[in-house]
This record gives sequence, structure tokens and C-alpha cells, in this order.
Amino acid sequence: MADRNASDRVLSPWKDGAWCLIGAVIGYAVGFGFFMFSANLFIEPMRAEFGWSSTQATFLPISSLVLAAMFPLSGKMADRFGPRLLAMAGLSGFALCFLLLATLPLTVTILRIIAVVLGICCAAAGAVPFSRAVVSWFQRDAGLALGLTGSGATLGGVLGVPLNAMIISEFGWRAAYMTMAALVLVIGLPFVAKFLLLSDGDERAPSSRQGQEEGAAGAGSLPLSDPRFWLLGGAVTCSGLSIGIYLNHLQPILRESGFSLTSAALLGSIFAAATFGGRIAAGFLLDRIFPLLVAAGCLSLAAVGAAIIPGAALPAMPVFGLALLLIGLAYGAEADFAAFFALRFFGLPRFSFTFGTLAMMIALALAIGGFLTARSADIHGNYRLAVALGPAGFACAAAMLVLARLSASMRRDAHRI
Repeated sequence: MADRNASDRVLSPWKDGAWCLIGAVIGYAVGFGFFMFSANLFIEPMRAEFGWSSTQATFLPISSLVLAAMFPLSGKMADRFGPRLLAMAGLSGFALCFLLLATLPLTVTILRIIAVVLGICCAAAGAVPFSRAVVSWFQRDAGLALGLTGSGATLGGVLGVPLNAMIISEFGWRAAYMTMAALVLVIGLPFVAKFLLLSDGDERAPSSRQGQEEGAAGAGSLPLSDPRFWLLGGAVTCSGLSIGIYLNHLQPILRESGFSLTSAALLGSIFAAATFGGRIAAGFLLDRIFPLLVAAGCLSLAAVGAAIIPGAALPAMPVFGLALLLIGLAYGAEADFAAFFALRFFGLPRFSFTFGTLAMMIALALAIGGFLTARSADIHGNYRLAVALGPAGFACAAAMLVLARLSASMRRDAHRI
């Protein structure tokens, strides 16, 4: 009888919180996921139509910068207004922006204004509100639950990249934006409105209430005096700089390497699929093995993958596929690491704001990596220098996580990290 009760306690979050998790995955996929993974597909068609440079046509880094600035605020707003209302507002904004891109006569100024709004939407319907809703149900197996939540974004990439590539090839890039708007309105918004509920059914300032109930000090503040916060922040920043190269410019890099549009899209799907798998695998392992060592090992493999690309003599699908597999695994796991350690180290009362700040560091690094890569391509006429520097960020990130593990070895809770 005791064993049965214990089993019920373990399974109950997965039973009771399953629909919240499903709503988070679908909402994350059709908005954030479709946009972030597919944005670089539109660079070459817009350059060809408008005669723009790489820098002018590259708008995802702008959205990423705005996203970075908005992440901590999204944590505060998720606690104050509830993750469901925040995510619904973000998805509505996504649909509007996609419709504008599909119909307006674009200029560089208009494109950049829309990119700013898209960045706000990415924060409102992104990692923080969806993760906050899910962790209210899953105090046990938080790593796997967060990994599954984050897989929504990469699921959007797995489905969105080939779909948008096909639509762009057959009907043009504006038709692809129209399709994304329809998917947000028909699928994303209804699922989030129906299922993205907190475990207590109350959307008013959940973290603040729980912090008061638990008597937790520092709810809603950052753990600035804890060295683990700074080492984790440095690690996600370094890895984000390298990931920004591939996330923002993967398709142009592959086309420059000699791949056709179809082959490049297939490799992009491999990257997205690896990101999807990385989120789930990392979440599973974080619950069962020393988490910081899991993170360091994943980023070390990404450094190997990034080193393969500039060393490849020919555009061979297996070689580039392996490299993008390793890099994609790291990209998928990175947000998992930030969310998991924010919850494990600093508690639920501090989760939204701390995770939002770590996510800000990631987004800022992704944007800077994208900007620097575009600038390098304009100056040198190719992506070779940027790609050659890719392994360095992953290696630095892995080293910081090893240092974090070593510095924590004397802590009473060292077995947990």
C-alpha cells in the first residue's frame, strides 16, 4: 500500500499537469519556435528582392536584443499577471507581425520596427511564462518537465524550417509569413488559452504568494552574492555567442559552403531536431546525474562540432550533419541548464526573475553573435572568420561550468550539483 501511494505521488504531477505541459509546448512551438528557427530562411529572398546587404536583411539579432532586454521584465509580469495572459498577448503580437511582414511594402526601417515588436513577443510568449506555468506542477522531475517545455521551441524549428522552405520555394516568402500567422491564430492561441493554467488555479502573483508562505527571503530578487549565479551567467553568455553564429546565419553559411536550398533546409532540420533532442535528453540527465558536469560535457561536445565545420574540405552532408547535431544538442540544452539551475539553486520564489535574467544573458549573446557574424560577412565577403571562431565560446563555457563544479565541491549540497 505504501509503495502504491509513493507511486501515485510520483505520477500525479505528470497526470495532473500534462495538459499544461501540452499547452506550453504547442504555444512555444507555433510562435517563438517557428520565428526563431525560420528567420534566417528569409534573408536571401529579401536580399534578392530588395537589393539589401546581409546586415540590412538580418533582423533576427534585433529581435534577440529586444528579447534580451525584456526577459527580466517578463519574469516580473509572469508573476504579477500570470503566465497565461502574458503568453496570449505575445502570441497575438506574433500573428500581427507575421501578417504585416506578409502584406506591407517593406523598407529597412519598417523591417526593423517589426523586428523590435517581434522581440517583445518572444519575451511575452517565450521561455519564462511557459516554464513558470509548468514548474508550478512539477516539483519532482523538474529537469525533464522543463526540457519538454523547451522542446516546444525546437519542435517549431523541426516543423517550421522545412515547411517554410517549401512555401518560400513554391509560393514566395510572403506566403510563408501568412502561413505562420494562421498557425498562431488557429492552433497556438486556443491551446494556450485553454490549458496554460497554474497548479493552484490562481494567476495573481503566484511566486510572491509562495515566497511568503515558505518564508523565503529574497523572493523576486537576484542572488548576486552567490558565485554560482555569475559562473552560470558567464557560461551561458559564452556559449550563446557561438550559438548565435549558427542560429542567425545557418542557411547562408550552408549555401556558401556549397549546399543547395533543399540540402541546406535538411541540415537546418537536423540542427532543429538536435535542439529538440538536446532539451529532453538534458532535462532527463539533469535529474539523475551531477548537473554541472552534464552541462560541461554537452558544451564540450559542441566545441568539437563547431571545430568540424571550418575543417571540412567538401560540403559533405554526413560531416556537416554531425557538426550541427552536436551544436544543436548544446543549443537545446542551454536554456534547460539556465531554468534548471535557477530553480535548483535559488528556489521557486526567485525562479521567474533569476531565470529571466539568465535568459537575458543568453538572448543578448545570441544577438551579439549574430550581429558580429553579419558584420564579418559584409567586411570579408564570407562567413569563414566567424565560423572559425565558433568553437572558442563553447570551450570557454564548458571551462566555467567545470570551475563552478570545483568551487562548489566543499558545499554541503555539492552532491546536488
